[in-house]
Order: sequence, then C-alpha cells, then structure tokens
Amino acid sequence: MRKALLLLFFLFFLPPLVTVIYVSASQGTYNFGSDPAVGISDNGVVCTPSGERTYSFTTRAVKGEFTFYGGQFFSGPPVNSPSFSVQLNAQLFTGHQVYWAQDVALVKSSGSAYVVVAVDNLWNFTIYHAGLQGVTGKGIDNGTFYEYAYPTRFVTRAPFTVTAEMVAITQGGHPAVEMFFSFSNSTFSTSFQYDTVVIPVGGYSFFGVGLPSIYPTTLNG
Repeated sequence: MRKALLLLFFLFFLPPLVTVIYVSASQGTYNFGSDPAVGISDNGVVCTPSGERTYSFTTRAVKGEFTFYGGQFFSGPPVNSPSFSVQLNAQLFTGHQVYWAQDVALVKSSGSAYVVVAVDNLWNFTIYHAGLQGVTGKGIDNGTFYEYAYPTRFVTRAPFTVTAEMVAITQGGHPAVEMFFSFSNSTFSTSFQYDTVVIPVGGYSFFGVGLPSIYPTTLNG
C-alpha cells in the first residue's frame, strides 16, 4: 500500500499544556471563509526542462501533518473570527463515481490558547451539483454533503501538531473511508479513528491522482 504524505492547510498559525474537553456532539456547517487554500497539492502534473509532464497513481491511504508554532490569524466574511482549518483533501473513486473526502482540523483562537476540533466531510463530485443519498457514519448526510464533528475538543498552547489520515476500505460490500486524527504538543499526545463513512454502492474505493475525471483529480488543501 502506497501512502501519499501531504501537508495541507489554509493559513499559518498556534501554544505546552492541553485540556481535553468532552462536549456533546452536534452537527453544523463549518464555513471558514472563501479565501483560497494554501498548501501542498498533487494534481498529476510535474514541470520538467522540456515542459509539463502528466502522471497518475492510485493509493489506499493518504496522510498529512501540520505543526503550528504560533502566530495570529483571522478568517474574513462570512466567518469573521480568529479561526482557520487544516485540511487533508483527496478524490475518492468508487467504480464510476468520484467523491471529495476531507479530514479536517478546525482551529480557533481562545484567549491565550487554541481550540482544535476534528471534522470530516464527503462530497459527491461525479457530476455537477451531484448530491448524496444514504451515506452512513457517525455524522449526517444532508443530501448535499456528509459531515461529522468529533465531540472532543483539544485546548492547547503552541507549538502543537495535528495529523490527518484517510484509508479507503470495503465494509459490508460497500466502499468506505476510515478517518483518523492525531494531536500532540509537548506534554500530551493522542491518535484515534473517529469515523467510518460508508457509501451505499457496490464495489471498493481508492484514492487517485491524474485519473480521468470531470473535475481535476488532485490531492490538496
């Protein structure tokens, strides 16, 4: 199994104590503004002295890691708050369908500390304005996209590191993706699987770059 190591984030940013806070699980739409993402992207194109060359590959797992050493940040309209997200994004292929899978760390400034929450999402990218139907997991399929917020928040000071990993599997004859998350600072470390998202079609799933698709096939942030 080949793993693609990706560093994916919207902005720079965060402090060595951690407080783990258990909160009731709630669903909502997390929108951190419309500014373009910043980070490493693999879209199946490499620049060479003789020009651009294309390539492709598939993998069953993708992983990204981000360390924040401190700083200030702010997300503009419509969020208007000291927040940002660290995103591991990849296209998930299931036969003739294509999905956009996201394993995300939401980070918000809280006084002299920062609050970190793990969130995952799944979107149908097969055709324009395609929706979801019957996707299951710990979260909610609202017909447009699937979302789940892990009900434990990590309150920390900088520096800290978050790691996101997604693994494509088959569960009960259906394609699925397992969501993993790790958090660590100088005094605390934890890693866990927090969701398994199952797509109600037959077959198996895999991540891919440079494969034929309506949308550009990419792993990015």
